[in-house]
Amino acid sequence: SLPAVLVTKLSMDMLLLRVVPAFAFTACFYPLVNFDPDIGHFVAFLAVAVLVNVAAGTLVAALSIPFDSLGSANLCATILMLVLLLLNGALLNLSDAPPMVSMVQSLSFFRFGFQAMLGNELHDKVVMIQAPGVDPFPLSANLFLNLLGIDPTRLQADIVALVLFGAAHCVLAGLLLKWKATPSATTAWQRCICFSRLGPEAGSKPGGSSKAFMPLEA
Repeated sequence: SLPAVLVTKLSMDMLLLRVVPAFAFTACFYPLVNFDPDIGHFVAFLAVAVLVNVAAGTLVAALSIPFDSLGSANLCATILMLVLLLLNGALLNLSDAPPMVSMVQSLSFFRFGFQAMLGNELHDKVVMIQAPGVDPFPLSANLFLNLLGIDPTRLQADIVALVLFGAAHCVLAGLLLKWKATPSATTAWQRCICFSRLGPEAGSKPGGSSKAFMPLEA
């Protein structure tokens, strides 16, 4: 049945491609960069890494369902991931971003992962600022994070948000699979894609309508 196929696919994808690599990455990377050796900080870092991986994997799996073409699915997923990465706060100071950009930052699970990792490592710590021509001086890490628009006290809330993102993406995958299994919906979607690729004139030419609405090959 479709639910069994979906659950098996998502479970294997999350376990083999998301959870295990995140464990291996964290075990190797965390001690090398001299992060906080406390076991609580390590577990929090590991949890965030796993949840971000799971949220990304389930979203990509959901996006791949409506498309019959692998290239179209890859293009859509790549564009969406780039937009979500731009809204994570590492490449853009969201506290100084235009209001419209600041409003949609909560749609990016990368944003919650980035905020959780920085808050986990820097909350209530003091960092030394070294700049050319200026003597090194101490600065509260909380102040530095606030300048970036990051709240270091929201670690637990960010982890809960990442769990909800992963669950929402699984639900979205289930809904899209159910919709794709409906013959009328599948035919309409294929016609829409083919029509957009071949242009509106394809269906108006003699013998063009059947060609324009042929299903895409995977």
